[in-house]
Amino acid sequence: MMNPSQHCLECGALWRDGIACEQHYHQMLAWEFDDPRSGIVHHLTVLCYNLQHPSIYSPEGLAGAVQLLTTFLEQGITPPEMRRNIQPKVDSGKRTTKITKRDIPAVYDSAPSWTLTIQDAIGATSDGHAERVTAWAHAVLTALKTAGVV
Repeated sequence: MMNPSQHCLECGALWRDGIACEQHYHQMLAWEFDDPRSGIVHHLTVLCYNLQHPSIYSPEGLAGAVQLLTTFLEQGITPPEMRRNIQPKVDSGKRTTKITKRDIPAVYDSAPSWTLTIQDAIGATSDGHAERVTAWAHAVLTALKTAGVV
């Protein structure tokens, strides 16, 4: 049995050097803000992290995030195109559902078995960040499909 202080309770990743998933996530976001080569995968970083840590979402938000990742990877749609397409549906003044959790966080009916997590996608530097995140995104989508989520 894993020590709960040494692994993530949501994605199951073992923490390297005691560094939790959220700390790696914030490092990756900083690289994406600072370096345009890293920033091109920001949408994938956010989706992958949150899909592997789904308690942030409402059930509707989780389903929407799964659909976003699928559309980005399978249709090659860009973030600006996606924003134009979904803006009317996600406008906080118009939508009738919540994206983030309510009283009960979202969970998967059949938990995916993650082959890559943020612990695998993070590098020592931003060099190769976009490639690592893209590989992570494809692994997340594959795990979701294998679990029957997609």
